[in-house]
Amino acid sequence: PYMIITESSSGYRFITQHEHSKIAGRCAMRWGNDDFESLDPKGSLVTAAFLHDIGWQEFDQQPRLKSDEKTENPTPVNFHELSPQTWIDMYEQGIDATAAIDPYAGLVVSLHGVGLQNRRYGLTPEWSNPRSEFDGFIQTEQKRQRQLMEQISEQDGFSMSSKDRTTLKQLQEDAHNPEQYEGQLWCNYKLLQIWDTLSHILCATTNPTGETSIENVPVSTSTDITISIHSETANTYRIVPYPFQTDPLVVSVTGRTVSEQTVKSGETSAVAREYFLNTDEVEFRIHS
Repeated sequence: PYMIITESSSGYRFITQHEHSKIAGRCAMRWGNDDFESLDPKGSLVTAAFLHDIGWQEFDQQPRLKSDEKTENPTPVNFHELSPQTWIDMYEQGIDATAAIDPYAGLVVSLHGVGLQNRRYGLTPEWSNPRSEFDGFIQTEQKRQRQLMEQISEQDGFSMSSKDRTTLKQLQEDAHNPEQYEGQLWCNYKLLQIWDTLSHILCATTNPTGETSIENVPVSTSTDITISIHSETANTYRIVPYPFQTDPLVVSVTGRTVSEQTVKSGETSAVAREYFLNTDEVEFRIHS
């Protein structure tokens, strides 16, 4: 991932991965109510949500431009257009940083990174085939995951269940059959996918009204449902069933706007100046 870019009458709005992660983190902080089980371990999952894209913070210091294939005009590079090696470098940095702070959070973020390259372990079979350029990254992270599993198991007052150990082994064997996975770790991996997806929906909405859904949302360790997300305005959303403790849940991030004229000029220094100067708080309101 890289910056999330949307177009408006005032130009291109950029929301960095670090800002996007703030929404995921705040969703994690408020997750759980009478219908949705609370998080376990909560502190580690909140950390994972806030830090899952921390590796991109330095890279997101300025927008990068490319030539549009049709018009040949300069246009911003979006989050899905980076080279495999750049993606790997940034993701490994982020997992390093997260694991150093909280090994369990690092394990979940490592699973998240690998999942982005293998159809999320079968949760999104419609994604394109895994690319061989990421084989080395996947192997490195699988080794890290096994090490983190052992490190977590040695911590006082914390243990990894036999279900979690079995599931990690299955995830690494490439079966990619989500029906066979079970346990708290698999539930927590899915939760990070929900917060990440929801944040992307909020940050990337261009149509102010519409409806979408997110599948495989855990209400407990063993039960998943589908939630519906109704976009009422560009910044107001209704979620059914509602998963948060707070109603409404209001979250805000910093957006940066660069005019279309400045982007078309192709002058990277001018783009960078506007990027840093034209900031505003974007507030999202989520309710039942």
